[in-house]
Amino acid sequence: MYTVSLYSMITSRFQDDAGLLIASMECLWGIGSMAGAVTGGALIDLWAYPLPFYVMGTLVLISFPFMYKMNPREERAAVQLLDEPPLQQPEVKYYRLLWDLPFLSDMVTVTLAWGILSFNEPTLEPFLQQFKLSSTQIGAVFTVQSTCYAASAILAGVLSKYKYEQVAIFLTTGLGCLAYLLIGPAPFIDMEPDLALIYLSQVLMGITMSGQFVCGYMHSLRSIISRGYPDNVRTSSLVSSAVFFCMIIGAVATSPLAGYLAETFGYRNASLLMFVVLLLWTFVTGCQWLNSLCSPAAAATRL
Repeated sequence: MYTVSLYSMITSRFQDDAGLLIASMECLWGIGSMAGAVTGGALIDLWAYPLPFYVMGTLVLISFPFMYKMNPREERAAVQLLDEPPLQQPEVKYYRLLWDLPFLSDMVTVTLAWGILSFNEPTLEPFLQQFKLSSTQIGAVFTVQSTCYAASAILAGVLSKYKYEQVAIFLTTGLGCLAYLLIGPAPFIDMEPDLALIYLSQVLMGITMSGQFVCGYMHSLRSIISRGYPDNVRTSSLVSSAVFFCMIIGAVATSPLAGYLAETFGYRNASLLMFVVLLLWTFVTGCQWLNSLCSPAAAATRL
């Protein structure tokens, strides 16, 4: 609830700069994931599996007094933002977004972003055991993805600020497709698994996830506003709720499916599913981008 509310307020209050702010928060999330992957692996090597949980629990408890102390004072501007507009406005039928294809397309993009992360978590670590890596070294592999996610999130925010979301979604989805082609590599590629290719794939996945999430989020919001929905906190709250709902769906649905496929058919064959899905979505987002270039609104913007 906190994250949904935070993103709702940011996108409602800062509008064109919201993409940069969302990207900044995603960058911090990536940095936290990066530090956690390496630190967690090192703590497991130092003692045993429960140690990272003890350390994290202790850090959270220590942070509570600081959070309470830093509680910001309530500002009048923030209260006014939530107030209803004084003028009577026509009823907005948000339920129509349930069959709004451009909006649903952006939700699929966001779902795929977290599907990539959830596919990696249960399947990549067992696949890496053939290289006889320590827990710290395995954590370093995941750190590469988090590092690239954090760095590329800022670039995605810049692209969304200048309204290049659709081309960014198309290109980053294509990079994700390439990542799953190389990480196994795909069973139709006649070569053995290579740690260098796995590292390269993690780089591409980090870029893909940030581009899909940040640009998919901002494009969904701008798209529905441009088609007549009010530019207010209710609309941004709806988009924020939908985005995080789709994130959860992508994470919950992908993880058990990925584990089952990897155990049944092997990692290389299982990763082929993500390759096919991302390949199809690259084609869809490419068509959407080309269509947007030919639209009257895009032509007016270029003029």
